[in-house]
Amino acid sequence: MHGKVFKMLHVEIDRGCPYNCTYCAAPSLKKMYAANNCGNYFRQKRSGRIIDEMIYLKDKYQPNYIDFNAESFLARDINELKDFAVRYKTKIGLPFWCQSRTETVTEEKISVLKDMGCTDLQFGIEHGNEEFRKRVLNRHQSNGGMLKALKIVEKYGIPYSVNNIIGFPNETRELMFDTIEFNRLINPKTMNCYILTPYSGTPIRDYCVDNGLLDRDAKTEQLLDGADIKNPYVNRNELKGIQRTFSLYARLPKDRWPEIKLAESFDARGETAFEKLTEEFHNKFF
Repeated sequence: MHGKVFKMLHVEIDRGCPYNCTYCAAPSLKKMYAANNCGNYFRQKRSGRIIDEMIYLKDKYQPNYIDFNAESFLARDINELKDFAVRYKTKIGLPFWCQSRTETVTEEKISVLKDMGCTDLQFGIEHGNEEFRKRVLNRHQSNGGMLKALKIVEKYGIPYSVNNIIGFPNETRELMFDTIEFNRLINPKTMNCYILTPYSGTPIRDYCVDNGLLDRDAKTEQLLDGADIKNPYVNRNELKGIQRTFSLYARLPKDRWPEIKLAESFDARGETAFEKLTEEFHNKFF
């Protein structure tokens, strides 16, 4: 993890997700659970049960790091989180990673995470344009709200990573750069850029198919490749070029942007520029 090798234990603390992003299977799964009278799709384990399981797993596997398997770790009542934190510090006491949503961040919750040994957080930014994010992704927090949440995390000195997505239906280059601009306002340890992967069962895949942007039987690849969604504004090579230079645009000064634009291309000049910038980036930030 970040260049270090850990004996990591993966621990499930809940199942499902309370949110309804269009690029996620959660909305469809919630409907399926409701239609089949299966109860709530989003279920959280009690603190006592989690700790009992962790004691058993810690004794058996002797890990030195914990990965909490939760879509949004902080989507818990503050009193429940405090109770879990006390039990965790007393009986487990290992450094850990978790992910959450910026909507769930409060200063009190981040303080609890810091105290119980959180060494790495992850958040999904996904898109930097507030209106587009609400309309296309069904994510409703404002840019100001996200920025405030991440500044709290920075205040407490917990390193964090952010995920971003490009390649949404009818997304322009300018909209993609709104996401880059937002990333320039924060200071994550790492920033990831993925191409939209419209998995079967997600609302956004239905939208793409229904509007002739994606063949009904089109295959989805892994997150770095997405799927070949028809976009009149940005072609596939342009999309891949922005993806590979995303962190360069977000971290290097704007007067370097013309040079970074060259590195988007996959020709000889572009590859040379990309290699040079990547080496500089690694030397500066890692």
